[in-house]
Amino acid sequence: LADVVASEGNIDILVNNAGINGADGINLEDCDDDLSKKLFEVNTFGVYYGLKYGPQYMNDGGSIINTASLAASYVFPGSGPYSASKAAVANLTTMSASELAKRRIRVNAVAPSFIRTPLAMDDIELFEKIGERATNALRIAEPEEVAAVFHFLASDDAGYINGQVINVDGGMSIGLTEAMVELIAR
Repeated sequence: LADVVASEGNIDILVNNAGINGADGINLEDCDDDLSKKLFEVNTFGVYYGLKYGPQYMNDGGSIINTASLAASYVFPGSGPYSASKAAVANLTTMSASELAKRRIRVNAVAPSFIRTPLAMDDIELFEKIGERATNALRIAEPEEVAAVFHFLASDDAGYINGQVINVDGGMSIGLTEAMVELIAR
């Protein structure tokens, strides 16, 4: 950041977009400690360091946007370490929003669910089935749909939004879909 600020000046918008997975389908008790540490080092501490060191290079009235995950609040079997690392991001978001309010720096997070990205390609068929059955949108998200939420939160139009974790999940977090009820009823 210091190099960017030296050449471009202070920043108005900071996006802390850090994330790896690698623990799909592994219950917490079965997860390798080194893998858990790596998940927290990247997913949590990547954001932590952005929140710790980024504001000193920011103009007052700026915006920080963190990448959380729907898994922070809507856990899935076998997502323990990943979910915990992203729950920490959600908490860091609200805590930082409170601390940086005196400088009018807004801090929010975007919490996507399943997105069609290169990271998802290994499990894309499963993700598409989940999207068809578990979301009201009946599909998984496209990257542009998630990016639009980041753009909005960075804009002046979101000037009164602070300390929020915005789910971008096709309605997945509101409850069972009709398709899920039908599947369960079988």
